[in-house]
Amino acid sequence: MAVARRAREHDVVIGRRAQRRDTVWRRLAGRLANAVRRSVLGDGASDTGCSLKLFPTQALLALPRFDGMHRFLPALFRYQGLSVREIDVNHRARRSGRSKYTNLARLRRTVFDLAGVYWLSKRTIRVGARDEQS
Repeated sequence: MAVARRAREHDVVIGRRAQRRDTVWRRLAGRLANAVRRSVLGDGASDTGCSLKLFPTQALLALPRFDGMHRFLPALFRYQGLSVREIDVNHRARRSGRSKYTNLARLRRTVFDLAGVYWLSKRTIRVGARDEQS
């Protein structure tokens, strides 16, 4: 299995939804949000909205915890000096129900959190980060 092999080769493995099956508006909002986050933090992650994330428990416990931190995990792990690798995963459309989130509802919180993580990135003492992209 590719995920297990990557997990042995890298400290952190995150998924990237290949061929997203969301609405056009959700895909555009995701692309814009990921581009802004990537340009501000330089984390190189193309899709932090994908829920597949494998990481050492101790690395997660060492992070400052806040609501919405899942959007910034690749950057936060890189600040700890961990290698992060993205892999393509299948994206499955929602089978039932509706999302409780809208693009506008997340915008204010995400911008505030992005400013906080940016501040943290400038204050973090880095320990030999290794960047690996697929």
